Amino acid sequence: MAAQTRQVMTNLATALAAAGVGVEHLVQVFVLLVDGVDVAAGYRAAAEGLATVTPPLVTAVMVSGLGVPGALVEVSAIAVVVR
Repeated sequence: MAAQTRQVMTNLATALAAAGVGVEHLVQVFVLLVDGVDVAAGYRAAAEGLATVTPPLVTAVMVSGLGVPGALVEVSAIAVVVR
């Protein structure tokens, strides 16, 4: 769980960087977690990815499964940039 969450947070940071922004622009993060996994490990790993910023609103939902076999976590996020 922790390894997948770290990878998701890395992917999210990479996508934000490609748009010219960073995790400090996140205002909401929506997390789907497969029921029965180590949720605390997932939270710790996500917190690592957001450690340098004021944390955004985070909503976590337990689900019975995800669309990708073996996936334990899925994240969507909203970032706001004023230009």
